Amino acid sequence: MKKIENADYLVHFPKEIERIVKNGVDYAIKKKQEYCKVFDCNMADIPQLKASIFTKREDFVNYIKQISNGHQPPEWATGCFYNGEIQIYADANDVVELNWRMGNLAHETVHLMFNKLIYDKLKIQRIVWLDESFANYLDGVSLAWNGDSWEKLVERLLPYKNFDVNKLNNSKKIITSKYNGYDMFHIIGKYIFENNLQKEFLEKIKTNRKEIIAQGKTILATAIDWFLRLK
Repeated sequence: MKKIENADYLVHFPKEIERIVKNGVDYAIKKKQEYCKVFDCNMADIPQLKASIFTKREDFVNYIKQISNGHQPPEWATGCFYNGEIQIYADANDVVELNWRMGNLAHETVHLMFNKLIYDKLKIQRIVWLDESFANYLDGVSLAWNGDSWEKLVERLLPYKNFDVNKLNNSKKIITSKYNGYDMFHIIGKYIFENNLQKEFLEKIKTNRKEIIAQGKTILATAIDWFLRLK
């Protein structure tokens, strides 16, 4: 395994994907600079984030078991956060998938900032849908989607329009045979940021967690209705 290390990231990875990993780290650093404006902090306020990248699923699973006292990641998982570091799996033969997976560094940085600046600092219990919605918008992946992609996503969500996203509080509930919670996070994140509500939500989680939980009962419906009005 090779490594890239700087003040922001320490990433271990197989040698054959070095160029792609380097691009992913450069992208994550650029995104982190943007995140600091959202969270009103300095780059130095956020500790170095560690990551291990694997091109074989067996290695990915075994490593997680090794560092987490035998925990098995969900079968669908290709990116995890055990023992204070990111673990990423992507097939080295699928260049598109591998490049996309490198966005996990930027995505997980959002979670790290929530933990460092809000949850841990203020001793507030995590609200999964809130920081996942931020991360799924801020990592930049969905910004490349066209209108048709968004319309199909919302169409999938319509049967769950009145779903209480507070229920998405652990990995076993986020993706099921019926729905994909990440679809919900994407549309909620789009709604929050494209209506310039991010600062409001960040202040509210610090001062009134119960109100954020209350909003979680209806925010998916609010986001879907907002999107449909744009059409």
